[in-house]
Amino acid sequence: MFPPVDFLQGGSALRPSLALSLWIMPGGAEAEIIKCFYTEPFLTTAYSSNVDTLTIASGDGGQNPTVVKVSLQIVKPNLFELWNDKDEPVQRMELNFKGSDGMSDSVYPYDGLLVANKLRGGCVSDHLRRQ
Repeated sequence: MFPPVDFLQGGSALRPSLALSLWIMPGGAEAEIIKCFYTEPFLTTAYSSNVDTLTIASGDGGQNPTVVKVSLQIVKPNLFELWNDKDEPVQRMELNFKGSDGMSDSVYPYDGLLVANKLRGGCVSDHLRRQ
């Protein structure tokens, strides 16, 4: 059905992005949740592949969460973006195992960027946790 794919293109392993892409394919794996943690201001985002929404919540719980309908775009190997209904990127996630929440010594698998305010953070998924 699909042509053969070289997952080691030029020696760079693409297996992590293949794992992420499997759950977005029809008939693929279960829904995935990706959570990102940002500081200054404290924000948490949660993307659900099951309902294609991004929930943005204040870290202090003072405001009601904002829910945005999004679509996951695979920009290139290991680089993913969540786009709003205007086809604008809302959040970018790079699978590089160098993500940081800006406060702890934890290393996150995804380096996150909340595009509107250029806020950087660290992200985890159901299958890739922080270290």
